[in-house]
Amino acid sequence: MAPEQFKRKGMRMADDLRLYMMNCGSLKTQVQYIKMNQGLGDPYEIPVLYFLITHPTGDALYDGGNALEVAQDALIAR
Repeated sequence: MAPEQFKRKGMRMADDLRLYMMNCGSLKTQVQYIKMNQGLGDPYEIPVLYFLITHPTGDALYDGGNALEVAQDALIAR
């Protein structure tokens, strides 16, 4: 969206460049799957982050978090 379109639609744009880091959960696995057969059976947790970059000419979302194939509702998983 061009800057003039934001003004017409009443949307506010950032005055400066900002980076926001957000946590959308974690992936749980075992160490041997990450470190080539080391730590057999030990639990391993990988944080899943994504980033929002705000800029005067528009915003961008970078690395949108978990892939749908690994996303799981924590309440249903119990």
